[in-house]
Amino acid sequence: MDRELYLALTEDDIDVLKLRDWLQVRDQVTPTNNSVLHVACQHGSNKCVQEILERADEPLLLQTTSRGETALHLAARQGHHHAVEALLSKAKSSDHLSDDDLENPTTRLQKLIRAPNVELETALHAAVRYNHEKIVGVLVKEDPGYSYPRNKSDETPLYLAAARGYAGVTKVILDNCESPTFGGPHGRTALHGALMSSRGYECMRFLARSNPDLIKKLDHNGWTAFHFAAENDLLNSIEFLLNANRRVAYIADKKDKKTPLHIAAYKGYTRVIMKLLNYLPDIVDSVDGNGQNMFHIALKQDQSLLLKFILSETWKFDTLNALIIQKDMEGNTPLHLIAKLGYYIPRLPQWIPKTDQEVVDNTNLTPAEALYQYYSPLLVIGEDVGGLHPHRDNFNDIWDKWTGGKMQNIDRSDVKSHDVRTEMRRQRANTHMVVAALVTTVALTAGFAMPGGFNGNLGPEQGSPLLLRKPAFNIFVVADTVALLFSISSLFLYFTLSFKLKRKAFITSFSFAVVLNIASIAAMMVAFIAGTYAVLSHSLVLAIAVSTLSSLFLLLVFSLSYRTSINMLRFPIHETRWWLCRMYYYIVWRSRRWDIVRRLCERSIDHPAKSDGSDLV
Repeated sequence: MDRELYLALTEDDIDVLKLRDWLQVRDQVTPTNNSVLHVACQHGSNKCVQEILERADEPLLLQTTSRGETALHLAARQGHHHAVEALLSKAKSSDHLSDDDLENPTTRLQKLIRAPNVELETALHAAVRYNHEKIVGVLVKEDPGYSYPRNKSDETPLYLAAARGYAGVTKVILDNCESPTFGGPHGRTALHGALMSSRGYECMRFLARSNPDLIKKLDHNGWTAFHFAAENDLLNSIEFLLNANRRVAYIADKKDKKTPLHIAAYKGYTRVIMKLLNYLPDIVDSVDGNGQNMFHIALKQDQSLLLKFILSETWKFDTLNALIIQKDMEGNTPLHLIAKLGYYIPRLPQWIPKTDQEVVDNTNLTPAEALYQYYSPLLVIGEDVGGLHPHRDNFNDIWDKWTGGKMQNIDRSDVKSHDVRTEMRRQRANTHMVVAALVTTVALTAGFAMPGGFNGNLGPEQGSPLLLRKPAFNIFVVADTVALLFSISSLFLYFTLSFKLKRKAFITSFSFAVVLNIASIAAMMVAFIAGTYAVLSHSLVLAIAVSTLSSLFLLLVFSLSYRTSINMLRFPIHETRWWLCRMYYYIVWRSRRWDIVRRLCERSIDHPAKSDGSDLV
């Protein structure tokens, strides 16, 4: 398109247009096949639009761009109301029956309004997308009997307006369109779209009142309007729908058999659940496709506020007990999930004594047994628990302490099986072994390649280190030796972990190995500082600078590893203390026993008649 003409069309300079011959202007297009009418309508150049329509022939109205758009599409999208009215007026003035299809006569105006682009969108779609309410009203009133089809994304104009929360546009379409289409993608309706966000509340009200049957419509997943309202925590919409048709709230979806109550429970929307139960109290113990009620779901999704509401004192025990004893498809009651997920609930102790704590799941485990099997390595110091259980008093004692709140500070986030935990420990040990091997290699290399080199002169000191008499060199030798010994010891301990050790032995060896590994790294840093200082002693400033920087790093390592070392040594120290106490009592018992035997022998020699030893015990 000519540059001067294009600028005139964008700036609404009608003088340039009048000076041009129409035959020269009519055929000019942009690279996207926009005619002069498209350009003028796109930029809202009303004078140019009027001039072009007066001089243009009828085919220019329906001429399309490379995207299949008429000038009406562009004017409607940009919100140029006067350009839209001018185009419609021109179409009406040339109104006649189309000769293409006599059985289905279509006016020029209708063909212009209904013309789709490559996305199958009409001008009404474009106006709705950008919330041009006035233009929407004009288009709908000019062709009220047309049921606007879906675009390539299965969206009708009404769905686009509702999903975006355009209440004014929604009302205009409902009031003026004789047969509006409510469809949307995935089997949804415009009502579903309005309930995807809080801004669609007014649209929802208009749609539900215009067509109450929309409340009962299901999408491809079997979701009703209630499901969408519950999914998005739309409390006011839930209340409106309950007043309109509360029976629909009982409907479960197709795949997971979830009702709106279960959807709200998954999200933790307590207010929505309270509103649903206020209108429909009989759904309190309803279950989804997995046989789980809202108590199960709240536990699995870690919804603390919902759990607080479920266990609040406002509930009658009969109602709460029905939730507590209900089993899902795996036989788990909420008590089993509390045990298996390691979930401590502060309000639980006041309800537990009143309910059945011996109920079993599909694996024949009670909640107490499940807690012991999953968490005994975390709650008690002992071996991993397999399928066999110790005396019932052991896991009952743990269950009582758990539900009584005496163990809530223990970390129970790692819900993994025995084999998984063992494999994770071995992977960590392998990683640490690589570090220990690197430290050993560095320490050995530094030991044979002494800082400053060796004395190569003939004499009694040939082959000895040149810096042997410097104190910093002596510190280097000692620190390097300590690093080597600690790293080799750590490496040996890591090697022993490859054997099938019991849990106590594994943790003890692993803990000592980690501490030795950290100590070897620290010793290696000390050796580096001392060796560098010895070599750079002739340049005191440089030696102090290097030593200071290295010392800061050493302090950082110490500060970060100190707490880790203490925590790692806690279990071995506890075990060592236990064994020392056991040995002490064993020695004392053996000593006392031999003392009794000795005294008994002496007494039997002196007094043969009194040899039972009863007076010695």
